[in-house]
Amino acid sequence: RFFAFPDDSRLRVKVQDGRRYLARDRTRWDVIAIDAFYSDAIPFHLTTREFLELVRNRLAPGGGVVTNAIGALRGPDSKLIRALYRTYRSVFPTVLVHPVHDSPSWEPTGYVNQLIVAMEGPAQAKSLLLERWQEIRSRAPLAPDLTDAIRHRYDRLIPVRDVPTLTDDYAPTDALLVD
Repeated sequence: RFFAFPDDSRLRVKVQDGRRYLARDRTRWDVIAIDAFYSDAIPFHLTTREFLELVRNRLAPGGGVVTNAIGALRGPDSKLIRALYRTYRSVFPTVLVHPVHDSPSWEPTGYVNQLIVAMEGPAQAKSLLLERWQEIRSRAPLAPDLTDAIRHRYDRLIPVRDVPTLTDDYAPTDALLVD
């Protein structure tokens, strides 16, 4: 209702604590979307390597996980995003970051929504993703427009040496939110 989600019997949505649900249910999903983070609070149990291993085990072949997080890719506001990126890379062979912004002068130090996309397969060219997205939008015109997020995929190196891989034993998400 709040996200203009298409009314389609092929789409199944479950809304509850993601980790608890995935631990109990063995369903394989094409896409698992995580949108549970605030700019000032993170449910750490949805950020760890162990959680992402569970997510990976619940994905159908060719499936992926999309996480909406807030932060920067470089600079003092980037530690949490970079730790998330490092953690996703410890579980998935392909991890992409799509900053969501509409400014031609955006810099990686800018504090914006970041869509983290992780999957088994290789990254697809932006042109192919844009083409596929236009097909989806033609069938679901009320869906949020992701064209700019696809165009702005951040394909440069994201440094992670100074941030931890988040685990159930060590996930200092609150400390990573502040410099």
